[in-house]
Amino acid sequence: GGFCPATCADDQVACPEVEDYKPDGSSLGWAAPKKQCAANRTACGCGKEAIYCGAEYGCVFKDEGCPVTCKDYEQKCWPIDYTEDGKYISDREVCALKNATCPCGKNTMKCPGKEMCLLPAEAAIICPCSESQRECKVMDYSDTGVPKGQKTVCVAKGSKCPCGQNTISCPDPNDLEVTKC
Repeated sequence: GGFCPATCADDQVACPEVEDYKPDGSSLGWAAPKKQCAANRTACGCGKEAIYCGAEYGCVFKDEGCPVTCKDYEQKCWPIDYTEDGKYISDREVCALKNATCPCGKNTMKCPGKEMCLLPAEAAIICPCSESQRECKVMDYSDTGVPKGQKTVCVAKGSKCPCGQNTISCPDPNDLEVTKC
């Protein structure tokens, strides 16, 4: 059968059909509203497992949450939250000032001077240095000159990068700020 909206008194609105959801968020389909008429759309209510998110969005699955509406001077951001051991929890919508960077989610951090949010274990690899430092890739060699491995070393900005084990250092003739190893 189909659904026909009710004819309501002048001071009431006809309540629309509602979408019912299963607890996992999948749709059960459309159903007649609990009330035929109400004082306003908010008073009509929503279907099973749904919440009302205002006239612009209507009813949505309850765990999805209502979309965020930012002011003209704000931007929409989507931080992602993780547990302390790095397991995904959820993402969410928030508003931040347009001239500010978007915030990171729970248990994440930004590399100094960067926008991207990372888990601490990822940040330790991708951006191990603080904002006042710069990253140097240093190669170590064996006594016979065979490469043993590369490591990352953080030095103060403006400082020269160190050389690795069993290397010699020479000034770079093209750049006095750099030492060749």
